[in-house]
Amino acid sequence: MLQQVMFPVYIFMKGISLESGVITVREIVTTAEIWREGNMYTSYCPEMDVASCGHNPDEAKRNLQAVILIQLEETKRMGTLEDLLSQAGYTREGDLVTTGKKIVSFEEIRFPVSVL
Repeated sequence: MLQQVMFPVYIFMKGISLESGVITVREIVTTAEIWREGNMYTSYCPEMDVASCGHNPDEAKRNLQAVILIQLEETKRMGTLEDLLSQAGYTREGDLVTTGKKIVSFEEIRFPVSVL
């Protein structure tokens, strides 16, 4: 049986300004979809299209946060961070990076399909 849980995840993103030598810490709000598959839990971030897993929901969430942070750090290093955030629908509001997408429903649906 597939069990799914979805909730916002807060991740810290480090931005380094070389001119001032100051490290700016911002928060990013993203979505974590977590579901059980056998004895493992899969976590997925639809905004950035990345996934991870763990032995329990908390581990799956922590591992997803690590994957997202690595993606943010690598795209920043390559100079494409702003493109990634823009394509994923993120905007900056002070020290908060967020998307306009808000979860309104998340449910399993079942319906007849004749082509299967």
